Amino acid sequence: MANQISKKILVAGYYGFGNTGDETILTAMLAEFRKQRKDLDFTVVSGNPTETILLHKVKSISWTDTQSIYDAIQRSDLVLVGGGGIFHDQFGFKEDFLLTQNHAGIAYFSGFPLLAAMHRKSTMLYAVGVGPLETEPGKKLTKISFGIANIVTVRDFESFEIIKKYDLPDLNIRVTADPAFCLNPDKDKAQQVLLANNLPKTKNTPIIAVCPRYWDINVSPDEWQTLLANALDEFINEVNGEILFIPFQNLEATPDVNDLAVAINIREKMKNKDQSTILIKEYPPEISAGIIASCDFVIGMRYHSLIFSIISATPLVGLVYDPKVLHLLKQTGMEEYSINLESLSLEKLQQTLRNAWAGKDKNISKLSNASVSLRESAKESTTLALQLLDEQIPGNRRNVSVDFLWELAARQTYALA
Repeated sequence: MANQISKKILVAGYYGFGNTGDETILTAMLAEFRKQRKDLDFTVVSGNPTETILLHKVKSISWTDTQSIYDAIQRSDLVLVGGGGIFHDQFGFKEDFLLTQNHAGIAYFSGFPLLAAMHRKSTMLYAVGVGPLETEPGKKLTKISFGIANIVTVRDFESFEIIKKYDLPDLNIRVTADPAFCLNPDKDKAQQVLLANNLPKTKNTPIIAVCPRYWDINVSPDEWQTLLANALDEFINEVNGEILFIPFQNLEATPDVNDLAVAINIREKMKNKDQSTILIKEYPPEISAGIIASCDFVIGMRYHSLIFSIISATPLVGLVYDPKVLHLLKQTGMEEYSINLESLSLEKLQQTLRNAWAGKDKNISKLSNASVSLRESAKESTTLALQLLDEQIPGNRRNVSVDFLWELAARQTYALA
């Protein structure tokens, strides 16, 4: 019997940068595809190809190796861009770096659908988040990317509303959910981690998971971290609990990717720091999700810390630094337990924590129901991708919106040659 020919899929997202949330997306995506098909050959574009190969059992190429990216697209049967909240320009980007080894942000992510269109390859934007979009180049490249794609799934209704305003002809777009909702937490290994860290310090003490990140847009990091530290002191006294800080990204390159430094700063501001622990080591997504599932309550800034809470029906409060956090809580009916970082006050934070703790029993059921629904929605992206791969959805469509970038693409392709 002849060997079955594998279908080649190129996956591009924010992978290989040590971000637990994005690694969760990739882990869950690959698991869902592999459940349904055994003939798929994945290549993932990564910030750390060696680690990506080891963790995910895929081929991998560097995100700055433009020649390898070009070659991989030529070989692919399908190009997937996503998932995650990748279409935003909060941190700025340089449009001129499109299709060069210096690409980053939207200039990086939009290069994949553009190259796929040039080579008549089917393209899907897979469970992506959109916004904030504050610059004209950011809006332009986002519009082009969505116009090129054969099919688009977005992870929340608000992203859908942003794209609808572009009035793209023949846009095939669906609202699904973040792929991370398909993750299966590993509570057994998580329990081993907690035991190794002597948690809880006192038997039967509630563990309060705190998942912060650095943020300084329109807020003072020192001020909000001080307010949070004060609120945590009060909260653990009220519920007789202890704090477990869980960093989701521990890179030292810039403050915004160093959750560990933020956790250390907050802990140092606490009066009851002896009732807190910081997880220093990084863990695979399944174990990280299992750790949160083993906690009694979650205070999350990191988007995927809240998804882990929803998956395990662990009561939560969300610190909204970015609109996507509020959008997620709206999906689950938990928006009353959200606090905007820009209007944060000690009184508001304390009251929200009290309300969420008091309502935790009723919210467990609410979160559990939401988790089941969002998990099924997340699976739709995989189903649609496979339909596109098998040409049940028309492929290789070149949208007219790419024309005004065609000259730019041709001029910059020298960087890939």
